[in-house]
Amino acid sequence: MKTLNDKPKLNEKREFAEKISSKYERILERHENHQPIDHNMFKASKAEYHELDKFDVFLIKADYYLKTGLIYHSLIILPPIIIIGLLIKNVW
Repeated sequence: MKTLNDKPKLNEKREFAEKISSKYERILERHENHQPIDHNMFKASKAEYHELDKFDVFLIKADYYLKTGLIYHSLIILPPIIIIGLLIKNVW
């Protein structure tokens, strides 16, 4: 806590914490903290607690991969394949 005096009183600390907490609550009310896919991944990581079977966990993880990892892997793998294909086509 940044204050002008070295040893703030307990009530000053409490007021400061309450002020920060209320500001943070207002921010969270205006802006959602996580995307639904993040919430689903959390549920998949605690599947037993959320009573998800293995198929539900698989679907959540597959959805996550399709929305995140597939794009990355496509952008890494496809350009070299296309370039090599074009080079082979021009050589023959």
